[in-house]
Amino acid sequence: MRLVFILIGPPGSGKGTQADMLCEKFGFVSYSTGAIFRNEMARGTAIGQRITPLMDKGLFVPDDIVMEAVIGRIQKTRRNVILDGFPRTLVQAKLLERFFQLAPGRFLPVAIEIGLPMREVYRRVSGRMSCDKCGKVYHVKFRPPRLTQRCDKCRRPLKFRSDATRAVVKTRIKVYQKETWPIVKFFRQRPIFKFFSVKGAQSIAAVSASIIKIVKKIT
Repeated sequence: MRLVFILIGPPGSGKGTQADMLCEKFGFVSYSTGAIFRNEMARGTAIGQRITPLMDKGLFVPDDIVMEAVIGRIQKTRRNVILDGFPRTLVQAKLLERFFQLAPGRFLPVAIEIGLPMREVYRRVSGRMSCDKCGKVYHVKFRPPRLTQRCDKCRRPLKFRSDATRAVVKTRIKVYQKETWPIVKFFRQRPIFKFFSVKGAQSIAAVSASIIKIVKKIT
């Protein structure tokens, strides 16, 4: 049985950082819809052209595109999986539950909520940068690259995120509260998902320690 860890939380809660940590420590593979779609946008694909105006405004990508991308990757890999920031809507959560129901005994889905006060979201999201090749996300204060304005992995120049302006962040928070918050309640109630919650306002190391404890308990 393969494990599918679902990291869920508001913008700036550190989902990507914790996903990277789990991959390095346990050898999991992480799939971030944001990274996938930023790559599509950078390459100018048909999907990229459809989602660019949505992501620039802080809105979500249609469920059919998201599900096709995520489910395909879960099925192809033989490793334990981390879903970074997915699902983001109740519809996506229900579709994901349906996928697991149709594959009994093959997967064990574990939902981990990284909670973060909304005032902290504003502080963390401003100053985000990303690499247009690998999708790795940095922050000028909280997660700076080793080389100024260059990706640690690709060495390419980093670009400030178009979705990190205060106006866009405000929109993203409203969308999160309306569309994504109900998923937390959904995961708590549905027996197919093992649900855990950690406090995201702690230091990165403290959040990592909390999540590692959960992973060891499950595995």
